[in-house]
Amino acid sequence: MSLVNAIVVIAIAALVGCAACAACTCVRASRARRLAQTVPPPLPDAHEREQIAAQERAKIFRDLHDDIGVKLLALLHTVDDVRQADLVRSIIYDLRDIVSRSRRPPGTLLEVLAQIRDEMEQRLEAFGVNLGWRQDPATPDVVVAGASALNLFRIMREAVTNAIRHGRARAICVSIACRDGWLSFEIANDGGALRAASGGTGTSGMQERAASLGGSVRWVEEPGGGVKVVLEVPLLSLQANAQANA
Repeated sequence: MSLVNAIVVIAIAALVGCAACAACTCVRASRARRLAQTVPPPLPDAHEREQIAAQERAKIFRDLHDDIGVKLLALLHTVDDVRQADLVRSIIYDLRDIVSRSRRPPGTLLEVLAQIRDEMEQRLEAFGVNLGWRQDPATPDVVVAGASALNLFRIMREAVTNAIRHGRARAICVSIACRDGWLSFEIANDGGALRAASGGTGTSGMQERAASLGGSVRWVEEPGGGVKVVLEVPLLSLQANAQANA
């Protein structure tokens, strides 16, 4: 074989080798593209999943407020019966709590108590029920988590509901005191019997909410008639919950 022929053979072999390498590279690239199409994207981490869930909850809450809330307000202004109106008003309060649950910032205890009192006054005024409010001036103004404030609202709201719907109370007196690190609520009314005030799913919910606050709730029959709801909650639990949600 002449030198020229040998060079030609070597050149052809080199070209064939390059072509083979290029073909292998194309095959690998094509395989990589197919794998990229078939392999699912990486799952979001816990923080990303929580953000996605929070966005979905916020959207649902907005829809509840914008659609159902508006209809309930319209219904409230067309209802003549005071008890039916109170039922609609209670649903609006509950809906407001649900909507604000995920974005309710921590507030102080005195702010929460003032809001509870304002809501009670609005409800009882419609029924012509007198409200007495005695609050210990030494009540500490600790920071309360949004979830804890919601539980306090729900317990107090249900106590009022039982008094005016089942007990037919004409007067309600709320006493708030703080002793030995415990916050005590007494909601006394001059209405019906103990059995009517302490039975049903509403009162079971009150017990569950009190337990979630590290406290308890009980019903006491007053000697002169009427029923007193006693709620006791440890202040340390409210503060710990606030710190955990900060």
